[in-house]
Amino acid sequence: MKNKQLDNRVALVTGATSGIGKSIAVELAKYGAQVCLVGRDLPRLKTALEQIRVYGDGGRYYKVDLLKDKDIYAMSE
Repeated sequence: MKNKQLDNRVALVTGATSGIGKSIAVELAKYGAQVCLVGRDLPRLKTALEQIRVYGDGGRYYKVDLLKDKDIYAMSE
């Protein structure tokens, strides 16, 4: 049974393709959050999204390099 403590909440996780960022994204999804994954590696973002969708239908990803202003602005649109 899914823990619903974060239902109707949105979480944006940077560095979501590996390590701590990916682990945090998975845990947030387990608690019911709609997780927005942010990272630079598109294939790994897609893989991470598949892993969090095990816990719910939500989630999306954004291929963004946070050192590039144009990427940040594009994500916010």
